[in-house]
Amino acid sequence: MDTFDGFWIRAEEVIDAGEETVIAVEQFGGRAKLSGVPTDQACAVVLTIRNKKIARCVEYETPPRPSKPPGCRSRPVNGVLAVS
Repeated sequence: MDTFDGFWIRAEEVIDAGEETVIAVEQFGGRAKLSGVPTDQACAVVLTIRNKKIARCVEYETPPRPSKPPGCRSRPVNGVLAVS
């Protein structure tokens, strides 16, 4: 990737979804050449394989991880915001 210095990509998980479909959860990043800003992102890729070649690739951005578990509420305790 010409846009990044030290571009890297890592498959976090690869799933055989049957027939001709493979799902890969990937993490990738690098440092932008122009701004110097580092990036670290995740995505999921759905690949269609035909004749041992990638025939189709659809990339999906993965949502950010929640900052707290589902069902937790924030509430003030002694003037400090607490998570319960």
